[in-house]
Amino acid sequence: MIASSLLLASAGLALLALSMQRHAAQAGWPRTAPGRAACRIGGWGALAGSAALRIAGGDWPIALVEWTGIVGLAAALVTLTLTYRPTFARTALAPLFILAALLAALLAAV
Repeated sequence: MIASSLLLASAGLALLALSMQRHAAQAGWPRTAPGRAACRIGGWGALAGSAALRIAGGDWPIALVEWTGIVGLAAALVTLTLTYRPTFARTALAPLFILAALLAALLAAV
């Protein structure tokens, strides 16, 4: 559950970063307003899904503290990716999000 929550949080933060004009230009992402709005909505949805997945996994006060740490780790990963390899955010974002969604669905079915 922690791994899938980390993947969802990473994808959500990467989408939120790509919704900003500066980071979208760095990664070679389209700068259109509808595309940036879709990234923003998808990013917040992925973060909410990450929180829901973590809270569903156990005791909710402890799960919220764990989720806060997960988001911090995901933020560090996204920041390092955008700093050192900005085009990697574009090429790895879709597979990361698909993998996170599949893991979340598998764990929800268990």
